[in-house]
Amino acid sequence: DQKYSTNLDALYVVHPTLGLKFFWTMLSPFISRSFKDKVRYIDSLARLYDIIDLSQLRSLPEVVYQEDQRINGRPSSGHT
Repeated sequence: DQKYSTNLDALYVVHPTLGLKFFWTMLSPFISRSFKDKVRYIDSLARLYDIIDLSQLRSLPEVVYQEDQRINGRPSSGHT
């Protein structure tokens, strides 16, 4: 919805897959430039925690922490 798009500062995608990136590239001709510029890929939760204060994040699904540990080989500092 347009009202969400105008209020959205950034959309962070944690652990993007090649398939997701390809799909997003295929959709890009149909998506507004201003919205495309708001999508940012993040490869680790540590990087996400550098950008967003932990107090602003709602709880993430356990699978996100597991994938981060599998990819980056260390537990995330924000995981309790």
